[in-house]
Amino acid sequence: MLKHTTSRDPLEVAECWHREGCAFALATVIETWGSSPHPVGSRLVIE
Repeated sequence: MLKHTTSRDPLEVAECWHREGCAFALATVIETWGSSPHPVGSRLVIE
């Protein structure tokens, strides 16, 4: 759950969750093909 931040930047959200002691996973798109909705380098953070 998003806590104490209104940022939509995955790295800022991950940093906030880390400071609060939350467990999370950070994923980075490393390859795409065809009509991809997000480019290589895009990030996703989930709690």
